[in-house]
Formats: sequence, structure tokens, C-alpha cells
Amino acid sequence: MTPLALPPRRSSAARCAPAALLLMASLAGCQAPVDPGARPTFWQRRAAELRASFDCELLFGPGLGARVTATRYLQAGALAIGSAEIDSNVTALPEFAAGLRAGAWRSESLRGAEYGLSPWYTSDFAIRGGGLAQWRGDLAAERGSQFSAQVHLALVGLTLGFDPLAFARLLAGLVGQEEGGESQDPDEDHLE
Repeated sequence: MTPLALPPRRSSAARCAPAALLLMASLAGCQAPVDPGARPTFWQRRAAELRASFDCELLFGPGLGARVTATRYLQAGALAIGSAEIDSNVTALPEFAAGLRAGAWRSESLRGAEYGLSPWYTSDFAIRGGGLAQWRGDLAAERGSQFSAQVHLALVGLTLGFDPLAFARLLAGLVGQEEGGESQDPDEDHLE
């Protein structure tokens, strides 16, 4: 009698990868209106709220560290991405980030450092591209009500985040309780 062969076990990262790719693909389909002057429809507003609920970004370039965030008021970690100095005369090693952040698809050059434990958490980043000429500031202050984690090892990093307030706005909008009293029936958009 031969023993029953079991399939090889997959790591948890290998099991979660298809779900993460499916989430990114579904969020990529949620695009804003092409005409900036046009009022977004009911479903376009819900898609924007869905995009704002999740962050998923891949980072390529030199870096080391990890951080965990439970709202902008509770953060811990030590993370450095890119060259050691933001304003350096030495040519920086290339660093590149692409993915969903702050409700928008971005591809940008990102470098800086953040470290500490709340309330003594320090963050200083410089971002080029992604629709901005250049932005420099406190990335930790931009997180708001988001729960997120970021890891960067050597040349690859990953950021995953979830914003429960943005998700609550999505759910409220689905039942007709939008912010600002702009509640609208989904069928009403088809009459315009």
C-alpha cells in the first residue's frame, strides 16, 4: 500500500497574493469622470470612496525599516527610503513607488525617513511625480484615520492600508446618507 501524497503547502503570502491582485484590479476599474467640470454620478462617487478606503503601494529602491499606523495619532516604527539625505548633491539611487494611495493611482519618486513612537513620531518625505511637481512634508500627518503597515527590505517595499472612515462614507452613501446632503437616488443619474 502506497502512502497518500499530500500537495505541498503554500506560504501565507502565496495564498494572499491572488486576493491582493484581485483587489488592485477591481479598484483600478473605479475611475473618476473624464470631464473635470462634470458632476460625478452616484456610482462614481461610491467608487471614489472605495478607492479612498484602501492603500496598496509597491516601492522599489534602497530602503530599510517598518512602521505600523493606527490613525495619525498612534504610529510606531523606523523607516528610511531612498538616499540618506533628501537635499543631497550626490546623485540619488533611483526609488520608485506605484499603487493606490490617498484614493488615487500614483507612480512617483519617494524618499525620506520616519521614525519614533507617538506622540514623538517624526516624518520627512520628498515626493516627485504622481501629479505633483514636488511635495515635501510630513507624510505621517496625511494618514488621518487610516490603519496601515509598511515594510521595506533592501530594494523592495510594500504598503497596505485601510481607512475605516472612508469605508463608512461608502456604506452611508450606498444607503442614501451622503455627506453634505447630496443624497441621490442611483436611478436619478440615468435621467440626466
